[in-house]
Amino acid sequence: MRQVWFSGFLGVAVFALTAGAGHSPTALAFDLADLAKLESTSECLKCDLQGVELVGGDFAAANLARSNLRESDLKGINLSGSRMERADLRRANLERANLTGARLSRAYLAGSDLEKATLANADLSRTDMRNADMAKVDLRGANL
Repeated sequence: MRQVWFSGFLGVAVFALTAGAGHSPTALAFDLADLAKLESTSECLKCDLQGVELVGGDFAAANLARSNLRESDLKGINLSGSRMERADLRRANLERANLTGARLSRAYLAGSDLEKATLANADLSRTDMRNADMAKVDLRGANL
């Protein structure tokens, strides 16, 4: 199996896996047009970004409300001031992510890795955080 890589806004995103030389790529887990929209406008409502890799990216003040980011690798990403109401972040890697002031009301964070993430002043009202790794998370001023 080989990985097909595409460059992204501030990092590299893994887009597809292929079964070997000469074989066509498997279906993408997320929509390339949605990723391009996020990268160019920082606005991506109801986008399908499941499984995307945006490690260390800067998407401060992005609008990702109702978007699917399930099982995405967002380690070290800057999403400060972002709108992520009702976003699906189940089993996402948000370790060391900056979510300061992010609006995450009614978001789905069940099973996600939030270790050492900053959620200071974030709106987490009615957010599903069952089984999330919350080790050393900064929740100062967060609305729970």
